Amino acid sequence: MRATIVHTVTVIAHGVDPHAPDLPYKPSKSSPGYEEYYPQFKIVRDWRQVDGAAPETLARIKGLRGIFIVVEVSSPFSTDNAKVVLAQKEKLNDIAVSLAKEHGALGLREEFSFYCFSGYDDIDRFIIGHRLLMTQLLRDETAILTDMEIDSTLAGSVRYEADDLVVVDWDGAALFDMEGGFEDDLALLEVANVQILSLRALDQELTRELDRFREQGNMGAAGVWRMSKTLRSIVATRTTSLLELDAIDSAMKLYGEWYDARVYQLAVRKLHLERWRDNVGGKLSTLEKMFEMVSSRQGEIYNITLEITIVVLIVIEIVLAITGHA
Repeated sequence: MRATIVHTVTVIAHGVDPHAPDLPYKPSKSSPGYEEYYPQFKIVRDWRQVDGAAPETLARIKGLRGIFIVVEVSSPFSTDNAKVVLAQKEKLNDIAVSLAKEHGALGLREEFSFYCFSGYDDIDRFIIGHRLLMTQLLRDETAILTDMEIDSTLAGSVRYEADDLVVVDWDGAALFDMEGGFEDDLALLEVANVQILSLRALDQELTRELDRFREQGNMGAAGVWRMSKTLRSIVATRTTSLLELDAIDSAMKLYGEWYDARVYQLAVRKLHLERWRDNVGGKLSTLEKMFEMVSSRQGEIYNITLEITIVVLIVIEIVLAITGHA
């Protein structure tokens, strides 16, 4: 049997070369023919040996949507000790972070680990004998976990053929394929990580706009006029956010009981993507209400100012007329 860790770090990129070659996505399982909705990764740097790392440690850098970088670092492992394997994963993480730093800011990033198994004799016997180890790796945990935790983790799985399995948890996934065909599962789960990173970035941006509004919360006449710049910023932020949400929703349109759809929906549930999206949607709604409130207040003040101006002009005209008549 062969076991390999593929550790990934996803960051928002400084930029992705639009001329970089595409990485074809070819589902290994039966799937609907909606190729236009599959992830379109770019190969920024293909697999190569990592200088100064242990033998067989390879790294690849992929781009997605022109604004995301996914660094993959892989290495075989052969121990049943979770502490040893997780220590090895941390070394891969250091390499991935170092490579990601060359392409994007590290302040906001997603880290996710894939534990890939192939060439096994009996998948069911292996899983029964390694239930604790698999759960520890997926939970990034060295403690002896209870059967309830193990059962809960392994329940988050998709099994399509007799000798394959995908188990997904919040910190990693265990992939089983007799022939080692992991590319489609990697791509699907990496897209989910890109989406959660995008939602986190949106959440931070919206939080900054809300905080900015609170700091300028004076709704008096002078305060409302000073908030004109803030209103323009709110409009720009809402427009950008809505476009980004549309891109997130369009990133993977797979429905039904097809294999890819089931794996993707499992990732959505385990990574709490819907909760992040609802949170972003709630903040967008709050910004919209703030915009309407301030715009309405500005309109009222404008009308009052206009009425006062008209009255003043009439008074001036009367005074001038009287003065001129006298």
